[in-house]
Amino acid sequence: MIHLKYEFTLILDILDEEKSLLQNISNLNLITESDIVGQIWVPIMKKALFVGGNIVRIKVGESISRYSQEEKKLQYTDKKHVKGSKIDIRFIYDHDGKEYDVGAGEVARETADEEKILPDKSKLLRKGKDVLDGILNTVIPESDANKAIGHIVQIKGLCVQVISIYLTATGL
Repeated sequence: MIHLKYEFTLILDILDEEKSLLQNISNLNLITESDIVGQIWVPIMKKALFVGGNIVRIKVGESISRYSQEEKKLQYTDKKHVKGSKIDIRFIYDHDGKEYDVGAGEVARETADEEKILPDKSKLLRKGKDVLDGILNTVIPESDANKAIGHIVQIKGLCVQVISIYLTATGL
């Protein structure tokens, strides 16, 4: 109950402190995707993820996970310069000096239409599978595979959709 109280207080603070952003959320000339994620969503996500310490770190700005990059190289062995797809937000677990993705997210402005949202959703679903595969191949023992979950978030302005991806059977 205390954790929810602090999240509610944080949301009220954001509503108070970010009045200009909220009042202009649909104005493409004033508000960027970075404004939305940095001033609204990162503070909320940090508070929501802070359970038992800072176990999960948030990386904002287009970046490519190491696991995703390596998997893409395996698909295109005849190419020299292969890059994995960039993602707007990565949720990262750090262990022994390495980053392990446990979630991913894409951000769009409030005014984004289906031409932006649907490709982002497709990219996120693929990235969610990459996250799950990365967890299964690097962090979690095979005996616990049924407990592994990859998370993705799709943000459009002030709305967020959270999707969990997990195995329904071994080997899928």
